[in-house]
Amino acid sequence: MLIGREQEVACIERMLDAARAGRSGALLIRGEPGIGKTSLLLHARELASDMRVLVARGIQAESELPFSGLGDLAGPLLHLRERLPSAQSLALGQALALEDGGTPARFAVPAALLGLLAAAAEAGALLVLADDLQWLDAPTVEAIVFTARRLRGEGIAMLLGARTGTGSEVDASGLEELCPGPLDEAAALERLRREHGGRLRGSVAGELAAAAGGNPLALVELPGSLTNEQLAGRTPLPPVLPAGQSVEAAFRQRLAALPSATREALLVVAASRDETVTEVAQALDRLGLESRALDPAEASEIVVVDGGHVRFRH
Repeated sequence: MLIGREQEVACIERMLDAARAGRSGALLIRGEPGIGKTSLLLHARELASDMRVLVARGIQAESELPFSGLGDLAGPLLHLRERLPSAQSLALGQALALEDGGTPARFAVPAALLGLLAAAAEAGALLVLADDLQWLDAPTVEAIVFTARRLRGEGIAMLLGARTGTGSEVDASGLEELCPGPLDEAAALERLRREHGGRLRGSVAGELAAAAGGNPLALVELPGSLTNEQLAGRTPLPPVLPAGQSVEAAFRQRLAALPSATREALLVVAASRDETVTEVAQALDRLGLESRALDPAEASEIVVVDGGHVRFRH
């Protein structure tokens, strides 16, 4: 269970149960950086181990590339394309560069995504996760929101995540929204105890909880920028920035402490679309870097190696 997010998790569980019973629903989770949107989506994926899951995630560098995000959702379902009306099938093919021709009809592509998901759900309940909508290309966002507004009895649960204050604003009119707020003091202290309990002494936990402003990511990351003397309460904590900036500052400080080869290897991971260990290792080799260059980043929990993939924790 995610600490302090019992209500949000219960809402997600109800949506998943409804999808298993043949009903559909969509939910937009909107909030500031580090507030826990992605954690909720990942938790939903864990809860949906009996469902088929489709995932798309916005990438800022590709936000101007039309339909780049649509390919992530529709790609695994292209074998069902023949079940769409011919106009929708053609438009989807044009959008994904599978067909020759001009620009696809604007209405046909969103309608094709809705039809494709509905066809896939006939085989069982379906969970669709789309994170960082603010960085997804506009045509993909239009198709996703169009589909989310028209779900009815297909057995589809659609969970969307969008960051506030950056990127393109998502028009969520007609969609149910969930806006996780800061963790309360009790939940913040519990989060600190779970992540750093053995290192914190005296009033340090309370000071960090107040400084983080209830931002879950800040609660996890800020202690990493402090010395053992500060964590133990033997020397004062430094002046603390607002929560969002503090998280970025904490990452900058941790990255600066890594070897230069590790920082270069992290750049390779950041530039990779695949992120499989094999592909990253091949890229590192071509740059004259060893795979173990990433070990310090993994040890400091900046990246996680899991299931054959390398991913950033945030």
